Amino acid sequence: MQTVIFCGHPDLSESGSHQFMKAAVPKEIPFIEMAEHMDSAMIQAAQQQVLAAKRIFLQFPLYWYQAPGVVSNWITAVLTDDFLDNYHHHLQGKELGVLISIGVPLKHYRDGGREDVTLSELLSPYKTLAHALGMTYLPPFILEQHGYSTDRMKRYQLIAFKEHLDLPANPTFSQRSHWLVQQLQSIANEKGDNYPGLPLQLIADEWKERLDDLAMIERDLPKSSWR
Repeated sequence: MQTVIFCGHPDLSESGSHQFMKAAVPKEIPFIEMAEHMDSAMIQAAQQQVLAAKRIFLQFPLYWYQAPGVVSNWITAVLTDDFLDNYHHHLQGKELGVLISIGVPLKHYRDGGREDVTLSELLSPYKTLAHALGMTYLPPFILEQHGYSTDRMKRYQLIAFKEHLDLPANPTFSQRSHWLVQQLQSIANEKGDNYPGLPLQLIADEWKERLDDLAMIERDLPKSSWR
């Protein structure tokens, strides 16, 4: 297991934003709903999933500038003193990220803005948690006002979400482009080359050829003395 998502939403079935993200998660990535009350078997299962994963995401809506209570309860129940005493070395080097939804425009979360606070400040406890555990904190994924988004914007959100799950933090243009080629090829193989009415394999091959050309040009460019 490389990636796991733990979702803390008090009413997941009624949330369009989080159903959208859940549906976009590849089938090979476990999507696990946090429970309000966890027995010992559930806690041990979550601990084993944390240990088995390289990349761990906490998914939740931002309610009144914080995560729902189920998220903090889950952290307290799973990351116990005994667990950390025995396995803290196994957590070092893993990646921790958050996948959140917000109901107001992102531009409101800034100093002097309507909310007068940044999302970095609100999410700082998770960055601190990652640091305390020796983990790498990933840039957050923010799903902004999904319910008000147009179909075109939702397609953009879908691509951005899938990229966030698959690619390393702060991916380069080359990494994003090769990822897109792989996605096109995968859809072409699964749905057929003309789905939906587009020669996907041809598009993927053409884009990959252009990327190869760019890579050759980059290799031939003179390098600066500081590179």
